Amino acid sequence: MLDNRHPEAAEPQADGTVFSQRPETACSPIVGRECVYGLIGKITAVSGTRDRLAEILAGMGPMPGCRSYIVALDSSDDDALWVTEAWESADAHQNSMNLPQVHAAIAEGRPLIAGFDLRFETVPIGGFGL
Repeated sequence: MLDNRHPEAAEPQADGTVFSQRPETACSPIVGRECVYGLIGKITAVSGTRDRLAEILAGMGPMPGCRSYIVALDSSDDDALWVTEAWESADAHQNSMNLPQVHAAIAEGRPLIAGFDLRFETVPIGGFGL
């Protein structure tokens, strides 16, 4: 799904998924806080494979520039997961796509994914884990 705030900046990925690129000017940190890049996404697993997909995603381990990577089960949909991420920058997130553990997770997890339902870019400003 496309982030409706900046539809003109959409870039299709190799698998056909469309993600928006948030303009750098959209990040306005609160005084005294640095700017952090966040993503929240809903992934629907092939029926009966959600727990395995959650294990794969949650098992990637630390990634450079990643401050928080949370995989959660949707309490009202037995096939859905929510992934909440906080990164030092959009570039750090993009660079993570070149990590061996991310390549391995994509290769193992892709057959278990029925679809990407929602995706939101955020600017985390505080809380635990940042």
